Amino acid sequence: MRRTVPQVVRTNNGRVTIRTRLGRTERAYGLVEPWWDEMRSTRMSAPTLKNTTLGSLLVLIASAWPGHAQPRPLQLRATEDLRVESPLSSNVRATALLPGASGEMILAPLETRGKILGFDSAGRALSLAIPIGGRDAEVNWVSRLGWMTNTLWVSDPSFDQVALIDRGGKVTKSLEFPSFVHPSWSDRRKYPVFARLEPLALYSDGTWLVRPGQERSVMSTPEYDKKFSYLMRIGENGAIQRVVARFPRDEDMLDLSVKQSRWTSRIPFHDRTLWDVSADGSRIVTAWRGRGADSATFQVAVLGEKGDTLFSKKLPYTPVAIPKKAVDSALTKFNRSIANMSVEELRGLVAKQIPSTYPPVVDIIAGRDKTTWVEVRGTSLDQHQWIAFDATGTVIGTVALPKGIVLRAADRDHLWGFDSDVDRVKALVRYKVVASPPAKR
Repeated sequence: MRRTVPQVVRTNNGRVTIRTRLGRTERAYGLVEPWWDEMRSTRMSAPTLKNTTLGSLLVLIASAWPGHAQPRPLQLRATEDLRVESPLSSNVRATALLPGASGEMILAPLETRGKILGFDSAGRALSLAIPIGGRDAEVNWVSRLGWMTNTLWVSDPSFDQVALIDRGGKVTKSLEFPSFVHPSWSDRRKYPVFARLEPLALYSDGTWLVRPGQERSVMSTPEYDKKFSYLMRIGENGAIQRVVARFPRDEDMLDLSVKQSRWTSRIPFHDRTLWDVSADGSRIVTAWRGRGADSATFQVAVLGEKGDTLFSKKLPYTPVAIPKKAVDSALTKFNRSIANMSVEELRGLVAKQIPSTYPPVVDIIAGRDKTTWVEVRGTSLDQHQWIAFDATGTVIGTVALPKGIVLRAADRDHLWGFDSDVDRVKALVRYKVVASPPAKR
């Protein structure tokens, strides 16, 4: 019997189905919860409510759970237990942080020269110090780090390679990027040929998880939708084995064609579907805001490495209105006319695309131990509010971090990130996570 290949797809009514093909027969298995929303349209229809406190957020989350009898999620406490003054001077957004199985921490500047550095669980420098760029460097450009069992892999798009690095910091092997990501002959009308790829995970069987790009349509591909970015499992030669997931592409971008001019720009405060891939490629986590009747909810879902849905949860939140002052400030950045479109007309067009309330989800992280961490928009400007889910989608608890801490990795017991000064890395920090004692009455 031909093996079925599951794919996560979104239908027009907002439901997600997992589809398989058996010969030419397509079967759809609908999920109970709708959970794949492009979020492309319109201003939010939800009423503007007053800002919620963290306590009220916990009540809302608890009330959303089946049976309403489950205990309220714990308030977790994060206590700093390690600080390493950073030897890197890079921007926070351009610095990778990857914890290892033994508690070691790997740092690397992204898309610039420098060094890949390592520290043990006590913060002591490891012998790992791999030059990035320069003469005779084996790694010229870092775009992503990950683990394949005990081997560190480094994506280097400048050299079109993935470098495999052992525990001693030696580059043991270089895996060349496939020249093309391409469908099999039987799937030639489902997918185009892709000239570029972004590695997201490597597996012990030699397959890769990638996000391909630069489509080259050799023939008509009516089943391929360019409005989405696809995450694909490929063989070493670039042959597509399956589509694991797909996400709306450029949903927060405004693309205009005026006469002979084309103009694109990011829409301020617009929603985006956020996603992350675990360091070992075993899980893909994603979150997005609902729309229409579900506009006061956000969804969290986790897929396995084959695209199977591990859990999908919908949680309510209290929308927070975007102040007119913030909108007006954002619109001042649009200060150039386009062809015969005036600045005022352009600003008016952009303003129509700005939602009335802030996106509820700020960030998402695939935890090291099958946990999922979602940063939600809180009311305090001095803290980051995170919700932790276990492998089944049950809320573990919520935790607050100081404003200057940028979280990069997490598990039930620890959080890893950077202490930042504006946008610069000040220090590598690790927090111990414990349950807060109950409040005294």
